[in-house]
Amino acid sequence: MTHATGTFVGVENTGIFYQSWIPADAAATVIVVHGYAEHSGRYAHVAKALNANGYAVWALDHRGHGRSEGPRASVKRFEHFVADLTTFVGLVQGQTVAGPLFILGHSMGGLISTLYAFDHQDQLAGLVLTGPAMKVDAGVSPVLLALSVILSAVAPELPVGPFDPGGVSRDPAVVAAYTSDKLNYTAGVKARMGRQFVLGTRSVLGRAPGLKLPILVIQGEADRLVSPAGTYAAFAAFGSTDKTLKKYPDLFHEVLNEPEQDEIIALISEWLDGRMQSAAQQA
Repeated sequence: MTHATGTFVGVENTGIFYQSWIPADAAATVIVVHGYAEHSGRYAHVAKALNANGYAVWALDHRGHGRSEGPRASVKRFEHFVADLTTFVGLVQGQTVAGPLFILGHSMGGLISTLYAFDHQDQLAGLVLTGPAMKVDAGVSPVLLALSVILSAVAPELPVGPFDPGGVSRDPAVVAAYTSDKLNYTAGVKARMGRQFVLGTRSVLGRAPGLKLPILVIQGEADRLVSPAGTYAAFAAFGSTDKTLKKYPDLFHEVLNEPEQDEIIALISEWLDGRMQSAAQQA
């Protein structure tokens, strides 16, 4: 396996960091799209497992995250995340890319990946979503939502909402590693980030019927960082005839970092293998 890093220029000349893990015998490519407040390096174990099954893996750090430029855990417009991903996919396709292309998106990355796929599904052989952030304002009062519009404009970098790292995993070691990782953001959700996050979710249900590519969705039902109900509503609305939903009653938000992670990654690999076969038959 060859590990490499690099940067590209995203929206508004923002430097975006990326990395890749490429096995010698890669038969397909998976782009990993990480979640809010974290970074691509937290998926090295996923890349290693996928490499062992013949998948090249690429991942970027979103603007304001990890080693990329920009104010921490912040974005002017949610569409900038999607535009950066679009540029990154083009970069990956411009390299020596093996076989069909898949995207694996987690949490906010699941939302970004879905918004990308709406307009570029012809580029993809399949979409995998883990704990996707399809609804982030569940239980938020209308008054607070209205206030967030004002604060987003007048104090965009003001932390206004809590973020609980304890919700990422049932494994205390994972939580400890998360909170000690200097590349993660562990303070409160910023006003503009929260507002843009909500706006990013607003179009999902309306556009979901048009998403026709193969889809695998994995959701921990004990997830308290995103709304499982939002995940299920989006899944029901997706227009694909090849869609699979896997629910795990006891798992927290980061299913790829739960004690059952080996089972989850094996499930993803098996699903990818199945779509690889379908892509080969259609070729």
